[in-house]
Amino acid sequence: MPVGWVGGDTKRGERLGWVKEAERLKFDEGKSWRDTAMAVSKYFPELSREQVFNKVRDSLRRSKRYTGRKKMHKSTFTMKGDTFTYEDTQELIGNREITPEVIMEAHNLKSDEWEVISFTSNVWQQQTANGGKIDLCQTKLTVKPLIKTGITFDDIDNYFNQQDYKFIRPLKPFEYSDSKEILEIDLVDLHIGLLSWRKETGQDFDLDIVENNFYECLADIIRRCKTNC
Repeated sequence: MPVGWVGGDTKRGERLGWVKEAERLKFDEGKSWRDTAMAVSKYFPELSREQVFNKVRDSLRRSKRYTGRKKMHKSTFTMKGDTFTYEDTQELIGNREITPEVIMEAHNLKSDEWEVISFTSNVWQQQTANGGKIDLCQTKLTVKPLIKTGITFDDIDNYFNQQDYKFIRPLKPFEYSDSKEILEIDLVDLHIGLLSWRKETGQDFDLDIVENNFYECLADIIRRCKTNC
């Protein structure tokens, strides 16, 4: 048995009543999770210190007294130029570490879209009206939006989600004489980024011309296949 923990045999009825005792200690007397677990450890002599702590915390978090209690949380927001500052004071529940990412998540900010300028946190205990204690944390987070320098996977998903694939331009094949020649389709290089002006190069070329030529090629291929097959 771990050092500092009280063991011993207990009756089944006493063991089943540990939840009420834990609720009284935590919610009525304001004991910490660790102190509450220490007090009811006598009901679980076969468990280690950490196992009792997790059992008590997980069980009480599912109780109506926990889910229905009003937790302390104050928040202020200020904006100056392109920087945003969030100041929060909240009651700490459990052992979750308070990080800039946690605060950004609480304010519905995506951590990969914001740059952290500064972050400070301060933790202390405060006495409750019934003589217990609660852990409070005060944080101040200043962030600014990141300047996008490239295309993200979200950008690609959004692009394709906004496309309308219902309309497809009908193909009009060229009229070719039936020459009975073998149809050979070469791999092509479309030069999609090329832009030229006929007064300088002798021929116009842009994305609209590329698209039109591409469809004309498809139509030509379909026509030749129909003619020679």
